[in-house]
Amino acid sequence: PIQPAIVSWLSGLDPDSVNRVLNQVSWTWANSDPKGFASFLATVGPDEIPSFTDSLLMREWVRIDPANALTWASTLPQSQALTVGGEGFSQWQLSQPDAATAWLNSLPVSDPRRQTFAKR
Repeated sequence: PIQPAIVSWLSGLDPDSVNRVLNQVSWTWANSDPKGFASFLATVGPDEIPSFTDSLLMREWVRIDPANALTWASTLPQSQALTVGGEGFSQWQLSQPDAATAWLNSLPVSDPRRQTFAKR
């Protein structure tokens, strides 16, 4: 996991610097500590996050903890949540179809992910 001192240092940088650092460390951070990375991303503005970061985080996280990865994706803005979540759900469905389908079927009928992800 990324050390708290590094997270503290990163939090103190200006938005452009955060973006540049994340361009360099996103894959490593997403791979080693996806939950911690998601927590950090929730503390910064969208202009500080490289465009590929959410999809990268989802790809890494869904391999080890699909339900929590999809819960995280649902906290993103809705259009982004459905896109990133859909990518993760598709990946999960390929590797564990029964578990992914059971999770999808457990969503409330009113949850927009249910219809969107079922089409994948």
